[in-house]
Amino acid sequence: MLDVSLSSLLDILPQDVAAVLHPIQHMQAKLYDEEVACIASAVIKRQHEFTAGRTCARLALRLLDQPSGPISVGQHREPLWPDCITGSISHDGGYCAAAVAHKTCISHIGIDLCTKDPLQSSLVNYIASPEEKYFIQETWPIEENIDPYKLIFSVKESIYKCLYSSVRRIFDFPDVAVFPDSRSGNVQVKLLNKQMFSGLSFLPIVKYSHIGSFLFSAAWVTCIAHVNRS
Repeated sequence: MLDVSLSSLLDILPQDVAAVLHPIQHMQAKLYDEEVACIASAVIKRQHEFTAGRTCARLALRLLDQPSGPISVGQHREPLWPDCITGSISHDGGYCAAAVAHKTCISHIGIDLCTKDPLQSSLVNYIASPEEKYFIQETWPIEENIDPYKLIFSVKESIYKCLYSSVRRIFDFPDVAVFPDSRSGNVQVKLLNKQMFSGLSFLPIVKYSHIGSFLFSAAWVTCIAHVNRS
């Protein structure tokens, strides 16, 4: 059974987002033929993660009264959602999460679920810029039980998933800078690759939370028309 406290990781998401968090081992649902073809050559672990992800996604879509159907993969293995939906899937540590929303409310979303295991030291210089490392050294509380560089990794994963559908190109960790606030769970974002993001007129809202051994981050963009109606 899902730990209720763990499910509160999803509390950082806006109310227009439908989300599901579930243990992977309990996901036994069948896939559509189009989905089976996506993982025909994958190892067993990947097949289980994929199945759990699609199952969580369909459960979340059901919360939006969306009909069930296949969720295939795109050019860079991104989930292909119904035209009216934006969504994201993530899994780690034996759990899977999916978040979806109507594009009329939330135009883009990306999530990342991961364990709090510290980031490998050899990756820190690649994941975090000198500016980000200076920010962490100056502001990150010593008593905080999250590796700030693992958090930066997770947040950038969320931002990538959130913005990929707009830029339609793979961008990397140095293309974005993030500055997490340990007190509020909010994250300031800078898009550094001006050429990559030249067509964007918005910055995502980014938040994170953590419970037990898990860390959760989310990035989203609220539809302007929806904001004006509220």
